[in-house]
This record gives sequence, C-alpha cells and structure tokens, in this order.
Amino acid sequence: MAQGFYVTPEVAGRSGLSETVIRPGPVAGGSVVLTSVDTLKTWAAPLPSGVLWLVLGDPGDGELPVEPFMVLPPHAPASTVQRAVLAALETASLRLKLQDLQSEVHLAQERQLELARIGIALVAERDLERLLERILSSARELVCADAGSLYLLEERDGDKLLHFMLAQNDSVPVAFSAWSVPVDESSMAGYVAASGECVSVEDVRYLAKDAPYHFNPSFDEASGYYTRSLLTVPMATRTGEIVGVLQL
Repeated sequence: MAQGFYVTPEVAGRSGLSETVIRPGPVAGGSVVLTSVDTLKTWAAPLPSGVLWLVLGDPGDGELPVEPFMVLPPHAPASTVQRAVLAALETASLRLKLQDLQSEVHLAQERQLELARIGIALVAERDLERLLERILSSARELVCADAGSLYLLEERDGDKLLHFMLAQNDSVPVAFSAWSVPVDESSMAGYVAASGECVSVEDVRYLAKDAPYHFNPSFDEASGYYTRSLLTVPMATRTGEIVGVLQL
C-alpha cells in the first residue's frame, strides 16, 4: 500500500479531503490514517510503524495500542478534522524529507571515507603505471562507470597535447595504442584540459548546439562500443595546475 491519506469506514468523509477508505491492516510508513478509538483498539498487532494516526473519540482510561499524532473529539467539525489532517500530512512530508537528507549525509560520509582510503593508497603507490591504474579504477568505482580513460598533459614543440595513457572497459576489450589529442575544443577531453571545467553529458549524440566541445566517436566505431553518458574532469595538482584528464 502506497503512502497517502487513509480513513476507516466509520469516519469516511469527516475531513472533506480526498481520501482512501481502508480496513484495519497493513499501511505504508509515512502515511496518515484517520480512524476512531474503537477501530484503533481492534487493529491487529503489530501496528505499522512510521504512520501518523489521527484518532476521533475519547480513549477514556483505556490505553491505545499506539501513540497517536492527535486525538480529536468524537464530534469534531469537518474544519477541525481537515486542519488536523493537513498538519499530519505536512509532518509526514517533512519526515520523509528528513529521511532523504539523512540518507544523503550517510552517503556523503561513506564517500568521504572512501576518498580518504583511496588517497592513502595513492600516496603509498610509487609505481607510476600502477598509480595511474588505481586512479582510473578508483574514479570509475566512485561513479559506477562502465568504462574510463586517462590522459596526461604534455608539451611538444611548444604545443600542449593530451597523451592517452590508459583505458579500462568492462564491456569490450581495449587494445592499447598511444595517441594524443590537442588541448582545444575538438574533443571533450581537450576542452576540459584547456578550460579546467568539468563536463557532464547525458547523451553524447545529443549535445547542445552551442556546446563548446565535440564528441569523438572513433573509439566506438573501432570497437563496437556504445558511449552514451560521459563525465570528463581535469586532474590537477594542489596548486591548481592541470596535469591530465579523466573521462568516465
């Protein structure tokens, strides 16, 4: 049963709001349920958690099986019931937002720990080839990328070039071949190296007409791979000097 506003039959129509009538049973967490004292007392245990209960009636000396969000007089007018329902729905919405924020914080903390672990491993690595392998594989792991490539910036005869160093692909075998691309707008990697900006594209075949970069399909054509989304980021030193590019 989805989250929403539910009422039991004996109190149907009391709020004047759109509602779903239910019998006592399972209810999704985050829902608001309007019911009577007598019906709530007969609700089969265990009662669903995370539900905001609005109860019409007088509990008297008897204990209710759950702590209600609000208890209303048995003959409360529709306007009072409606305000109570709207307050409960707003509270339920805020609770869900809080849960989402807590999940995001937890994910951010996990990523910080993962980045710290990766940083320690990279600092300890002395072999350049293995270091580049770890940089690329760690970046792919962080963003769940199927494939990725790494370029290093070098200068030849006064011209800056991106030298292709490494590729990883979980879908098709990649044969290594050394090649370079200019640091300019003719490719996404070249644009990122020149501008220092990150570029994230959902579908490389539908770039914005005014995009200051282009997609080079040569790898796809040669390998049969189908590139769709691309994240291209600069690799920089602590001082901000760009030394390469990661493309995922």
